[in-house]
Amino acid sequence: MPNLVVHTPAIRGCEVDPPPLPPPDASFDELVAAVDAQIPRDGRELVLAAFSFGALVALRLAATSDCTIRQIVLFDPMVVPLLPLMGFDDDYHRIRPVLEDYATGAERGEADAAALAIDAWLGDGAYASSPPKLKEMFERWGPTNARQARATFAMDFSLATFAGISAPIAAHYGAAGPPIWKSFAAAAAGLSGPNGSIQAIPGANHAMLATHANEIATVLHAAIERAR
Repeated sequence: MPNLVVHTPAIRGCEVDPPPLPPPDASFDELVAAVDAQIPRDGRELVLAAFSFGALVALRLAATSDCTIRQIVLFDPMVVPLLPLMGFDDDYHRIRPVLEDYATGAERGEADAAALAIDAWLGDGAYASSPPKLKEMFERWGPTNARQARATFAMDFSLATFAGISAPIAAHYGAAGPPIWKSFAAAAAGLSGPNGSIQAIPGANHAMLATHANEIATVLHAAIERAR
């Protein structure tokens, strides 16, 4: 595409593998500000795309940044704090204790703590059936994920937190993943009211970046075209 520039800002603590730990006292908004600071102010309008926890960061960034954002495209958005704000209370009360227990286990260095989150994201038994190298990766990222969770839960989210969003939100979720991903997508897209949309990616789950790259690329291409 002519005149297309791609920026890939990283969330603090997620820049490299193995991950460096973000500061233990880093607030959620500090994580958002660190991402915003990586976006060049060159006058270009943006299509903002994000995956998983990055979606919550992207939504807060869209509400606070001085960049011009034309489209917001999310993939399996892990937007836990949005669930009660958008009417998904039952989902919230099911998933938050799981993430609290995961964060506590990861902070303690418990090797099997990752099973709590992985089974929640990919389905029951997903962690047990994962190959050893994948389990090692889950465990390696546990402390970083725990700090992100703590920063998120420490923030007092409300609908006003996202009131600055003006771009339409298109949220995509893996149809083969647990049902909560559809709730996450609906909660995120709901922030832009009638301009929001949700769509399933057939056959995908939370591993979609590895398994459905072509489908994701097609979605992004369409979003960029809409923004022109």
